[in-house]
Amino acid sequence: MKVDLAQLAITRQALQLQIAKLAENAHMAAMWALAEATPEDGTQSPQDPVQPLDSKLANSKSRQRVREAFGLCNDNFLLDELILWARNAFVTVTMGNYPYAMDLFGKGLGAWPLKTACEWSNASDDLEFLAKAVGSYYNATGLVACHSIRNEYRDCADQTGCGTRQSAWGRSWDVEACRQIVYTTSTNNVTDMFPVREWGPEELSKYCQQTWNITPEITWFQPWLSKIQNSSRIIFTNGLWDPWRSGGVLTSLSKTLVSFKIPKAGHMYDLAASHSKDLAAVRMVRQKVLSLLQSWLEPSGSRAIVV
Repeated sequence: MKVDLAQLAITRQALQLQIAKLAENAHMAAMWALAEATPEDGTQSPQDPVQPLDSKLANSKSRQRVREAFGLCNDNFLLDELILWARNAFVTVTMGNYPYAMDLFGKGLGAWPLKTACEWSNASDDLEFLAKAVGSYYNATGLVACHSIRNEYRDCADQTGCGTRQSAWGRSWDVEACRQIVYTTSTNNVTDMFPVREWGPEELSKYCQQTWNITPEITWFQPWLSKIQNSSRIIFTNGLWDPWRSGGVLTSLSKTLVSFKIPKAGHMYDLAASHSKDLAAVRMVRQKVLSLLQSWLEPSGSRAIVV
């Protein structure tokens, strides 16, 4: 039995979040989604747009150029902060890559925000690309006069970010990332486009202990493995453009442990309300889910199960 199945007896979303750590790097998954984007939905990601920032911040003149390129409010920023803030933009527009505008993942995001970020890949240099792509998320409304990294990005156990400094859910998600939804987010500049940065079990544990007096239990879910065959009537839906898809259950395990894969679907897209611009694949999966639920709730034998 594969570890991917460890959480079949709990909610679908908790499963996807928990097992995402098996891919070692949630950001890697997001960058794969960026690199795999088709020509109509984005262009191939650049080899390494973030790495040159090390040299660009070597002196005050370079720092000023970076500040101006990104539209930062001041020069008081650290390179590590800038990198985390920037890569959070790529992760978020990949999750929120819906075919219509909505504010769930950020105010002002238009349809296919990943495509919008990709469109800047033909910029004159790496710095301009990175600044424009990141700005397409943080200033999607076009109303932001300047960016304050520490207000727009909350550093936490989940290095993909815990929302803005003002986000009410940020602290609770930070605790969850230390207690139950435990995964690491290292980058290596080989399988991703970001500088080498280690955020493994040791770094995560140190942060969680200092911040919340919690020691993450990396393998707490493994006892669930022995209970998989006792589970039933669970539906797993996976958007294939969702960065979390690598932690999903991508194949059906039985007639009552059913998995659906949705092409071109972002994070939780199938759970959103109906929209006039919904993809046909999403509508079809929603109908299949509804049919399954109806068959499970009706008296035994009164309705055939159609998958």
